[in-house]
Amino acid sequence: MPRFQEQLFTTFEGYLETPLRDRKQDLYELHSMDFRKTAEFVRDVIAMANTSRRYGAPAQILFGIDNDTNVIGLHDCLMPYHYNSQPLATVWEAVIRRVKDICHGQV
Repeated sequence: MPRFQEQLFTTFEGYLETPLRDRKQDLYELHSMDFRKTAEFVRDVIAMANTSRRYGAPAQILFGIDNDTNVIGLHDCLMPYHYNSQPLATVWEAVIRRVKDICHGQV
């Protein structure tokens, strides 16, 4: 999987929504076992995959950016994954594991 390329987001235009870039203020609630929350995530991933295929370029979903393109972060969104003061890297691994579980089972 391609690594995050910080240099793409050094200007205001890097945060704007385009057909290949969607912006979300919060992470999806993937820790929930609510099918509707999972379905929203799967729907958005499929839409971005289809757009990526159509344009022949990678698509991105940016998290932690509000509608005014302010970077607000994801600290509160990560709390459901944060157990026993785990380091941030471990929390991200839990999020990535959940995304993989959902994608392998749904897509």
